[in-house]
Amino acid sequence: MSSNEQAYSFVLLLEGVDEVTPNIEDALAAAGCTDALLGKRNGRVYLDFDRSASSAEDAVLSAIRDAESAGIGARVLRVEPDDIVSQAEIARRAQLSREAVRLLIEGQRGSADFPRPYSGISSRSLLWRWVDVAQWLCKHKRIQDERIVLMAEAVTQINGTLDLRRNKAAYLKELTRLPAHRPRDRKVPNEKLRRKKSQHSSRASISALRVNLHPGQERARRGYSSRQRLLARAHRRPV
Repeated sequence: MSSNEQAYSFVLLLEGVDEVTPNIEDALAAAGCTDALLGKRNGRVYLDFDRSASSAEDAVLSAIRDAESAGIGARVLRVEPDDIVSQAEIARRAQLSREAVRLLIEGQRGSADFPRPYSGISSRSLLWRWVDVAQWLCKHKRIQDERIVLMAEAVTQINGTLDLRRNKAAYLKELTRLPAHRPRDRKVPNEKLRRKKSQHSSRASISALRVNLHPGQERARRGYSSRQRLLARAHRRPV
């Protein structure tokens, strides 16, 4: 490990592989996964990594590239530690008692601005985004290891990209059904500004004709392209 590298621990959940066999282990090792343990739990095959890299993102993306290039039909479904956490999981990851976490959440301890729940409002168990919680805990000196925050940020972004890769057709279809945001026109104070607004509208109309996409489709295309560029890095081997 070079001086600018750090060790990062994470798990890749695989699909396309149902069993753990010596042949699969050998293929993964040959592809570069020698720093991972292959396992299976509740029917899901996974790789438990301890990988050294210059950043958390590079560690995870290089592991995805290695696992998917092993020639065993494996595809990464998700990266853990997951971004959605319960109160008990927050306590476990931050090495705090459940009571301490409860007091932080309720504002009875600390700065009273703990991140708001992400989900679970209508159920008995509230859920938070770990990246929000980790950033808050680090800011308020409740956790000292910055790598926890870096990994949380990388996992959030990469899991979003993996989810989009897996469900992109359905997502694009749903995005086109969302109403386009149309801000109300403001009054133009003089004729010169009116002409500029008209010219801008004409250029926008020509651009829309060239693209030939519904506004919702265009938004979806732009969003997909940015996420796809990130995922493409996982399959780009260094020259």
